[in-house]
Amino acid sequence: MDLNTCIELSNSIQKNNTIETLILDSNEIDSLSCFILSAGVLENKSLKVINLNNNPIGILGSKALMLIPLIIGNRVKLSIQRCNSTISNVDISNQFDFNHITRSYNCNLSNPIDRSIVIILFNLVAGHQTYDIMSCTYETTSKNKKSIEFAHTLTNRDKTYFTDKQIKTIESLIKIQSAIKDRDLAMKLYHEIDADSSGELDRDELKNLLHMLGVELTQRRLDEIMETYDTNGEGKIDIHGYLLLLDGYAIESYEKLQELLNTSILVVKDPDSRTDNE
Repeated sequence: MDLNTCIELSNSIQKNNTIETLILDSNEIDSLSCFILSAGVLENKSLKVINLNNNPIGILGSKALMLIPLIIGNRVKLSIQRCNSTISNVDISNQFDFNHITRSYNCNLSNPIDRSIVIILFNLVAGHQTYDIMSCTYETTSKNKKSIEFAHTLTNRDKTYFTDKQIKTIESLIKIQSAIKDRDLAMKLYHEIDADSSGELDRDELKNLLHMLGVELTQRRLDEIMETYDTNGEGKIDIHGYLLLLDGYAIESYEKLQELLNTSILVVKDPDSRTDNE
């Protein structure tokens, strides 16, 4: 597939809100074409499956495709099996470089490569709180210049595309947050987790609680947590240790819940930006 065809396809993907599957297996899609296609995918709201197997997508294309799951999440199932992702068959580093994002850009939005750079750049900045757009000037064909300011904000993720695992984690975290705020609910949750009704939490029960909290577990970390909250030194956690654990993970579990429910976007800070005729 040549570059012009990929440009047309990317433009169509951006506008098409009904397409769900895109099969481009073995189409000789190179780095630049893949970069432009990725920009189209990031702007699309309906795609669910993309097959780019057996294409020479190269380094630039691979890095662009990596943004799709990071920004879109689980909505799109992306397959890039048997792709050559190590070749450098195109160089646009004078315009855009994933390794050096922070720089000045001068883009012509009528140029498909520049337009793709802007789409990918804005998605990158939106997803990273450490990045910001210091200034932006938009110039129309009539030479009017408009200064635009952007700000980071959060918006709700589309729950339609949550996986069963994510839904279960969200439900667990909501239950945990309720228990942290309400002692009666905390006691009720404690008895639910105490599967053998022993009055204490053993290692398996502790592991279930930590999964509810969204804690990534290794055996070493499990050992450390057990040692920290085993207040009587008997290898089990009593109600006192359990309440301490809930308090200790209150902020972490809240942040995990917000991360699952919300996504970062860029919004125009001042819609009535000043226009200068220069």
